[in-house]
Amino acid sequence: MNAERTSCVTSEVTKVVAATRRGFLVVYYCGDKQVASESYNLNGVLVYCSGSIPDGVVRQYYGNGTVREVRGITRRERRSRKARTNGE
Repeated sequence: MNAERTSCVTSEVTKVVAATRRGFLVVYYCGDKQVASESYNLNGVLVYCSGSIPDGVVRQYYGNGTVREVRGITRRERRSRKARTNGE
């Protein structure tokens, strides 16, 4: 197992959501490193994704540092995410 993958397994994955003119952007970080991103249109439809979200717990925080959402990500969900952007 390479060091980059190992460090992501032992680090917390953080989800950051930002509004854009065309919808919103979701970026996933493992520590300080961006590991994946998703772009949604104004209707909430996933239009683009890149990277890979590692299995495990993903946390999203409010601006004041309190936890907004805690969610588990599995290999099955990652495959589903990829299929949605490929039109399947």
